[in-house]
Amino acid sequence: MKVFLYVVIGVVFLVLMLKLLYRKKLTTKQLVLYGVLAALFVILAFISVGTNDFKASFESLATLMSGLLFGPIAGFMVGLVGEFIFQIVQYGLDATTVLWLIPYAVSGLVAGLFGRAYKFDLDTKHIIIAVIVSELTLTVLNTPVNAVSAIIQGWGNWATIAAGIPLRLAIMAVRMVIFAVIVPPLYKGLKRAVK
Repeated sequence: MKVFLYVVIGVVFLVLMLKLLYRKKLTTKQLVLYGVLAALFVILAFISVGTNDFKASFESLATLMSGLLFGPIAGFMVGLVGEFIFQIVQYGLDATTVLWLIPYAVSGLVAGLFGRAYKFDLDTKHIIIAVIVSELTLTVLNTPVNAVSAIIQGWGNWATIAAGIPLRLAIMAVRMVIFAVIVPPLYKGLKRAVK
């Protein structure tokens, strides 16, 4: 029940912020899809395998799709709000909460820049390039955040963090391959649905 309440509050916040940030009028269908993508982010974040040092999950799919479909603001906000809800529910508010928001927000922003650059009409090749760049951005930003969090919270040291980098890169590569297969048809289907 508590998780549901956080998700509802987060989605309402997301929708209100997007209405304020966008100059053009948003359709009800778009606002609902933003909320669904933010909620999907939280659900996918909980469906993960890992430890403090690494996590294999697919929540970045929601930021990727929101950015590709609706642009950098939507990608940024879905990543920011989705990760904030996850952090609050999973770990509570602590000294590193804000740090964890940055990688997902920036990853969604990057995907959104690709969407906007191609006027939201990406072909498969450009979707795959967006997947690679967005996931690379996420991992490059997540790794130092993980290191800082480990040091501040006392569950890791530089040696264990450095030793985990190959595994983090492997997880990123697997996620890239999976997303390269599923995102193009998903993007095309959702694009038709929001018109």
